[in-house]
Amino acid sequence: MKCRHLAFRRLGWQVGIALALLHGFGSSAVAVEVVRFRPETATSKIDVDVSATVGSFVGQVEVFQAEFWIPRGETGPASGTLSFDFRDLETHEKRRNEHMLRWLDYETNPKAIFTLEELAREAEQWIAVGFLEAAGVKRPVRVPVDISFEEERVAVDGRLTVDHRDWGLEMIRLLFVLTVEPEFDIIFHLEGPIESSVAPERRR
Repeated sequence: MKCRHLAFRRLGWQVGIALALLHGFGSSAVAVEVVRFRPETATSKIDVDVSATVGSFVGQVEVFQAEFWIPRGETGPASGTLSFDFRDLETHEKRRNEHMLRWLDYETNPKAIFTLEELAREAEQWIAVGFLEAAGVKRPVRVPVDISFEEERVAVDGRLTVDHRDWGLEMIRLLFVLTVEPEFDIIFHLEGPIESSVAPERRR
């Protein structure tokens, strides 16, 4: 009986060591730095490139609000928003500005909002995964981006092609002559200082 008891104790000790080793190898943690930055209006740019049969134009977002938390050089969860008031989207023609606001039903839906949820990687390309809300409709988007970290600054460059019909907006036709293409490009350069950072643990 005593020998059997000792054998069980020895077996329990061996199993305990094995479990501890497995736990140690399986839960090794990697510290991932997550940085917070707010793009500056002075050094950033958001253009909207619109094609039409007559009068193609590139509009500029003159004022926007943005704040992001992104992992430095890693894929994974990210967060943040970028928003602007459609009155701050300048098309460089007063009548065109006014028509755009009526078309967007500005009084009901005055803002565009991009919400970031993840940074993914496809081949050698970063992808910002999130949602774009405009005209009262919120849809998922995947935006190819280039991200660079230089000293204590972040720069993000990208281009998103959208079809305004996906947001429930009608085709624009004027006098049977001018037709605005439903697809347009949002081209952006967002730059700003790193304001703070944290290094949470992420299990492999």
